[in-house]
Formats: sequence, structure tokens, C-alpha cells
Amino acid sequence: MKTDARTFRVSASGWALAGLFVGVAFFIFSALAAYSNVLDMREYDARIRNTHVVLNTLDDLLISALNAETGERGFLVTGNESYLEPFHEGVADAQRNLTLLEQLTQDSAAQRAHVDTLRSRIENKFRFTERAIRTRRDEGLAPAVDLTETNGGKIAMDAIRDQLAQMEQEELRLREEHMSELKTATRTALLSAIGTSLIGIALTIAIFILLIRTNRSRERQQWLQTAQVTLSEAMRGEKTVRELAAAVLAVLAERSSASAGALFKGEPEQIAIKFKRNINHLEHVWLIGLILNLHDAPFHRQVISIAFDGGFNNRVSVIAID
Repeated sequence: MKTDARTFRVSASGWALAGLFVGVAFFIFSALAAYSNVLDMREYDARIRNTHVVLNTLDDLLISALNAETGERGFLVTGNESYLEPFHEGVADAQRNLTLLEQLTQDSAAQRAHVDTLRSRIENKFRFTERAIRTRRDEGLAPAVDLTETNGGKIAMDAIRDQLAQMEQEELRLREEHMSELKTATRTALLSAIGTSLIGIALTIAIFILLIRTNRSRERQQWLQTAQVTLSEAMRGEKTVRELAAAVLAVLAERSSASAGALFKGEPEQIAIKFKRNINHLEHVWLIGLILNLHDAPFHRQVISIAFDGGFNNRVSVIAID
């Protein structure tokens, strides 16, 4: 019995530690997965917002180039230096927007190449504009008009618009790609949350069942130990067969809440066969050795029977019948 109790304690401790390890590992894994999903969603959201900023910057850059062109035309017509103020502001804004575009498109090799081409075309446009302004200052209106009629400024501006359109198309494609990635990450996070919840519920139920089984096994071991001591005390001393049977039946009936008891003679296997043949409605028969060799005693028994006959040399066995 002591060996069985030690084995039970070791087994219960092992299962408890295994359940604890699995539970902790599962929740750590769930936390890491959730954190990873959150990071992915933040990254994709940041990329989408970055594309919006790029698109707005492209619009601002076009406006800057148009403002510079507007200031140039006003000066060419009037010769008034005050009309060059929009030109200088447009040039400064264009430079700032180009620098911002370089920062915003660092993660895209295609867009970085587009920015370099755009910068070259804007600088070409501004060189032509400055040339027209110098011509108006130094040579007058007619030579400046003749220069603008070469369509050099228009060609340069069309090249800028074309480059801006290519960059806008590429940025829209990137935005759609990032939005698709965000949807996928969101769906993955949702499915992961649902799966984690279901697994967590299943794991909790499994641990709960394991604890119940462990507690029941512990209660059974305690019941057996107490019953062994009680029966040993009841069987002490000089007793007749009837007194011994009465004492044992009384203890077993009390410990198992039995409602009846009977005494029979024979070996345990013979008695078990007799019970199986004659009591068909009973589902289980447990053969238990003499009380010191007791191995199991299921709870909530309805009938307890002891097999014996007069004569102390005969083998005495206990049969528990459900």
C-alpha cells in the first residue's frame, strides 16, 4: 500500500507539472503570437500612411513647380521684380518636397530612382526659367518671349508631370499592396485570436478534468488508507466467525454507505462467477484480497458482500459489488 501511495503521488505530481508546463508554454506562445500580429499590423498601417504622405507630397511638388512658372510669367510680362516672389517660393518649396520624397521612398528602390529622375527634370525646368528671367532683365521683353516660344519650358514641365504621374501610379500600387497585407494580417490576427481562445478553453477544460481525476485519486487513496486502519482495528482481538463478519460488514457498510451485506464461502474467482451468473443487473464486480492486501475500493457502492465459511483455515475474501 505504501508503494502504491508513493507511486500515486509521483504520478500525480508528474501530471500536475506537465499540465503546468503546457499551460504556461501555451500562454507564452499566445502572447508572442499576439504581439507579433500587432507589430505586423502596425507596420502595414504605417506603410499605408506613408503612401498617403507621398501622394500629398507629389501634389505639393507639382504646385511648387506651377507657382515658380507663374512667377516667371508675371515677371516676363511686367518686368516687375515683385512678381518673382512666387518663383523663389516655388523653387524653395520644390527643393523641400524633393528632400521629403527622398526620405519617404527609402524603402522602395523603384521610387528612389523616380525621385532622382524627377529632381533632374525639375532642375532642368528651373534652369530654363532662370534663363528666361535673365533674358528679360538684360535684353528686354521681345528676346524673352522668343525664348519661351521655343517651348523649352513647356517640354520641361510636361516631363515633370509625366514623372509625377509615374510616381503616383507606383505609389497607388504600393498602397494597394500594403492594404492587402494589412487585411491579411488582420484576418490572421482574428483567426489566431479565435484559435487561441478555443485552444485555451480546451486546455483549461483538460487541466480541470486532470485536477478532478487527481483529486478523486487522492481521495480514493485516503479512503483506502483510512478503511485499512479501521478494518484492522475492527478485526483485532479474539472474535468468533460471526462477530468478525459482523464487525467487518459494519465497517465496510459505514465506509461505503452500503445498504446491505452478505456472507459466502469459496475462493474469490468462484464467488465472482456465481455473482456474475446470478445477479445479471450488476455492472461491475471487484475482487479484493484480504483486507491487508486491499488494492481498490470504488466509492458509492450499493452492496457489500464478504465470502467466508466457518473454520479459520479457509481463505477469506471480500467482494464489492456495484
